[in-house]
Amino acid sequence: MHILPEFKRQGIGQRLFSAAAKRLKEQGCKSVYLWVLEANHSARTFYEKLGGLPAGEHQIELGDRELTEVAYGWKDIEQLEIFE
Repeated sequence: MHILPEFKRQGIGQRLFSAAAKRLKEQGCKSVYLWVLEANHSARTFYEKLGGLPAGEHQIELGDRELTEVAYGWKDIEQLEIFE
């Protein structure tokens, strides 16, 4: 998920993420996790504010670079509905 800078800090990301979690819950998911680049501090802060906990990391290749991704997880998808 990416929000253009001029639209950040308006609650758009929270609403989008909450809508995605609601849809996943409707499909029977009980928990959720995602991957974010380790160097993307604003995204990591965003997911941490939503209650996501680091759940692992791995290396990926992007072009000629090797980058680290960090997984964030929520054991209980219900946690994400506080932003509806």
